[in-house]
Amino acid sequence: MKRLHIVWAVLVFFVLSGMPTLAQGGTIANIIQNRSDSSMDFTILQEFLDAAPAVRNRLNRSGNYTIFAPNDRAFRNVESALNLDLATIISDVEVVTAILNYHIIDETLSDQALRRRDGQVIPTRLQNAFVGIRVNSDNTIVVNNVVEVIEEDISASNGTIYVLNDVLLNRVINTLVDDKLRETASATATPTPSSTPAPSETPQIITLAHLRLANFSPDAPAIDMRIEAQELTLSSNLAYGEVSEFESLPQGIYNITISSDDSEAEANVAIDLDLTVLNGDFITIALMGSAEDNTLQAIPFSEDMLNLDSDESRLLVVHAVEDAPPLAFLIDDERSISSIRYGEFETVDIDADNVDVSVVEARDNDSVIVEASEQTFAENAFYLVAIIGSIDDADLSLSQIAGDEVMRLRDETIAISEASNSDVRQGSIVSVLDDEDNFTILIAALNVAEDDVINILGNADGDPVTFLAPTDLAFRNLLTTIGYSQNRLLANRNLVTDILLYHIIEDPLQANDFRSASGTSIETELDPNQAFFVRASNSGRIFLNGSIEMIRTDIQASNGIIQVIDDVLLPQSALDILGL
Repeated sequence: MKRLHIVWAVLVFFVLSGMPTLAQGGTIANIIQNRSDSSMDFTILQEFLDAAPAVRNRLNRSGNYTIFAPNDRAFRNVESALNLDLATIISDVEVVTAILNYHIIDETLSDQALRRRDGQVIPTRLQNAFVGIRVNSDNTIVVNNVVEVIEEDISASNGTIYVLNDVLLNRVINTLVDDKLRETASATATPTPSSTPAPSETPQIITLAHLRLANFSPDAPAIDMRIEAQELTLSSNLAYGEVSEFESLPQGIYNITISSDDSEAEANVAIDLDLTVLNGDFITIALMGSAEDNTLQAIPFSEDMLNLDSDESRLLVVHAVEDAPPLAFLIDDERSISSIRYGEFETVDIDADNVDVSVVEARDNDSVIVEASEQTFAENAFYLVAIIGSIDDADLSLSQIAGDEVMRLRDETIAISEASNSDVRQGSIVSVLDDEDNFTILIAALNVAEDDVINILGNADGDPVTFLAPTDLAFRNLLTTIGYSQNRLLANRNLVTDILLYHIIEDPLQANDFRSASGTSIETELDPNQAFFVRASNSGRIFLNGSIEMIRTDIQASNGIIQVIDDVLLPQSALDILGL
């Protein structure tokens, strides 16, 4: 029996000795040294630490740190990014220290804790420098929008390590490199949070949004589309099967009226819809259904007018046959779109040519709905192809716009300056918002917040600031997400105050200032060092902390600028209170 115990003990020893440990042990500096000594992936990082002993010593002491550790390949990439060899970079202790400190956070963040910072920015040990955190749909972590975490949560006695596939750089580091290591700047850096951009002092040029109307209702009379508040007619007398030209207008939330006034018509059209249009958008509003059967609806869809090869045509195919099943769209008897339902649209790029077009029921190639032989599609052109009519009498409506016309529209701009903003109002930021109908919850929050908030936003003669104003819908979305009633939220004065201060920026910033700050962070009035991350799309749309979008911009009040957003920004302090 004793012999059996010995055998089991030996077995347990060998099994345990072969098992990997969850924590590698030692300080962050120890782990990096050990991985460097074993010819793994931290040999260059170790050289950087050896060149900056103050940083190395800190990572070897007790404490709570998170380090984003670039591997060797990442450091080799930085040679081309900075156009300098590593030996030159390592030769300057100030540059090395700045780079290392930009990768260190003064708290220990587990992988779960880091993922909870999705859409947030975190201060680093480099003064006034932040990193932005994003969690992808596949649950991978991305830093500053482009640098990926490739190994997570390596546990150390004084913190945790995340391995990166690239080196984080920012303007501070680039400027330091330029000043210390070369006379002229040639670096291209990873987009990185920095301090608040300076407000614009010169007129800003912005692109416009583009809107048009399509009449795909078989029994509707000719229709008009107007924006009543601006007394602007976008299209008029549009007959069945027709598509209007694109009209350009500044981004904003518009109440659009689609109507007809035909005394001989059996049923007229009267549809109102609120539509958010953003700079660079190409939006078509399609009238579908039956006026007589009271099934009319106006369906907006956004068209992709970017990145078309010069020898191709782009077809946006719309199913507008109310009584038809799902349909398939065929080019030369091959299915380009396998199935599309009523009210839906799909985009397909084809080689520009003369082709045979046919539409069949999705479930049966022999059930032809409509066909058009030898249809010509030109190079570098965009087509709206609508399947219209009824299942027994279908037709195709084709509307073409040439690529050079699209380029002309995309390049169409307006100039906005601080003195001639797109929307100038009298009174303070609070009074301007109070005059509108869709900020009632925000006004209620302002009324319960601490005095500092109302002193900043409510003083018509106060120093100009920027206020990011969430709509009522934005607050209702927040309440649904956190499971609070409006009264419960407003009863927590500290929470409301923190949230509102996180929406205030010390300087008056126009939309183009935010676009110029894309890939960086902007600091807010919430202390200490609370900032949000900014990203601008190719079309000029502005997103904060990943997905929160500016939907109206540059509303000028006497004490600053209002930028309207479609969701509520939550600082870390609010996330902690809410347990998110």
